Amino acid sequence: MALKSLVFSALFFLLFPFVSYGAPQGSSVRHSLDIKVDIPGHSISGVDRMTIDSAPSEVSLIIRKGSEITKVESGQASLPFEIAEGDNFRQIKVKAPVGGSLRELRVHFKGSFQSPNEAQGQIKRGVAYLEDGIIGEEGVFLPSSALWYPQPGESFASFEATVSLPKGYSSMMQGTLEKRNEDALSVIEKWIEWKPIDGIDLIAGRYKIEKDSHKGVDIYTYFFKEDAALSRTYIDKTKEYLDIYSGMIGPYPYGKFAVVENFLPTGYGMPS
Repeated sequence: MALKSLVFSALFFLLFPFVSYGAPQGSSVRHSLDIKVDIPGHSISGVDRMTIDSAPSEVSLIIRKGSEITKVESGQASLPFEIAEGDNFRQIKVKAPVGGSLRELRVHFKGSFQSPNEAQGQIKRGVAYLEDGIIGEEGVFLPSSALWYPQPGESFASFEATVSLPKGYSSMMQGTLEKRNEDALSVIEKWIEWKPIDGIDLIAGRYKIEKDSHKGVDIYTYFFKEDAALSRTYIDKTKEYLDIYSGMIGPYPYGKFAVVENFLPTGYGMPS
C-alpha cells in the first residue's frame, strides 16, 4: 500500500478512537515493564512489575502461546503457578500465600515471534488475519491483542515501559517518551502513560522523527528515511484534521498525536 494511503488511513483511525473511548470500568492495573527486543532473534524478554489496585488473593494472567512466563515473585518470595493451555494463549493462575494478597507481582516472561517473511501469507489475506506479533529487521509490531506481555483479563492498565532496542531503532508506545539513551550498540527508551487504557502496544522501526505542536497537542511523525521528506505535509494535514474533528465532536482529549509509518498496510489508533 502506498504511503499516502497508509498514513491517511492512520489519520482516520487515530482521530476516531476519541469518539467512543469511555471511562474504564472495574479494577485497574499498573504495569512497570522492562523489555529487551532482540531483532535478529525475533524475540523479546522482560519483567513486568505489576501493581493491582484490588489486591486479590488470586490472579489469572494470559499470554500468547508462543511466549512463556518463567517466574512469578511477590516481595521476596517466588510463587508457584498453574498453566492452562488455550487455543492461542496460556492462562497462568497465581495464588497468594495463606492470609496474603497479590497487590504487587514481578512476572518474568519471554517469547519468540514470526518475521515479516513468515507472516506474508496472513498479510496478503489482510492485516485483520494477523494472528500474532511480528519482529524483524523491518521493525516491530506488537499490538496488545497479540498478548505479548502478561495481561490480567479485562482490566484497564496504566504503565511505564523501558524498552531496549538495537542501535538505529526507535520505539513508539502510548503515552509520553520520558527518556532516550543511546550508546554504541543499543537504544533505551522510557515511556509513561498514567491514564488507564485497554492495552499496551509496542511498535518500533528505523524512524526519522519530527515534532510540532498545535493548540496544546504534540504532533509527531515517525517515517522511514526514504519517506521523511513527506513529514511536513502530514504534520500540516494532522493540524487540519484535529481542527475539523474538534469542531464537530469536541476538543481532542489527549496530549499527543503521532503519525507512524509501518512496514505493514495498517492504520491503527493508540489513544494517549
